[in-house]
Amino acid sequence: DTWKGIFFVTAEKADLLVREASEILEKNMTSRRIASSFKGKLGWYSCSLDHVALMTREINKWIGSPENPEDWDKVEPLPPGPISEFKFWVDGLPRLAGKGRPMWKFTPAQLYELWLAGSELVAGVVIVDASIHGWGLSWRTHASHEPRFIASDWAPHDRSSEQVHRESEATRYACTIVAPWAEGKIFLVLSDCSAVVSAMEKGSAKSHVLQDN
Repeated sequence: DTWKGIFFVTAEKADLLVREASEILEKNMTSRRIASSFKGKLGWYSCSLDHVALMTREINKWIGSPENPEDWDKVEPLPPGPISEFKFWVDGLPRLAGKGRPMWKFTPAQLYELWLAGSELVAGVVIVDASIHGWGLSWRTHASHEPRFIASDWAPHDRSSEQVHRESEATRYACTIVAPWAEGKIFLVLSDCSAVVSAMEKGSAKSHVLQDN
């Protein structure tokens, strides 16, 4: 839709993809060729769909790189990771297809400039940090307003020995808290951990902890 400046997936195309994923889930098994074909179609529509790279990581890992051509067509049971991603697309694809993606996307830096200028497009900015002792956030709806602070010790089951994991957990907690305050609008998350920023933007193929968070 060039008038609105949004890429959409048509309802017909989305329905075909949902049916493909549903057929796979009915048996909880498929071949790597069929899974790769589904993933490739999602990739083709990634200009119109959010979360394609993030929510095909387990499918991609399961497909791997078979050297024997016969392995591409061998039908095998799916492990839990790919199953959860196929379920995500069955449930979420119709909504994501109708939502679309903008043809001209804002970068985080552009959105930050808009927020500093007082734009109502951005609900606010949350700054997140973590340490071995606990985690905290600072939330502002306008640059000139006083921030709202939340800080907490780690729960025993969340106490990680890895700093990057602590930063990731803190970011997940912060987003969960702030999302209702944003009331459906965009909000910016600032972190000084580059690994967490990268995982937030495109997922993490190397770390299950960062991917899950």
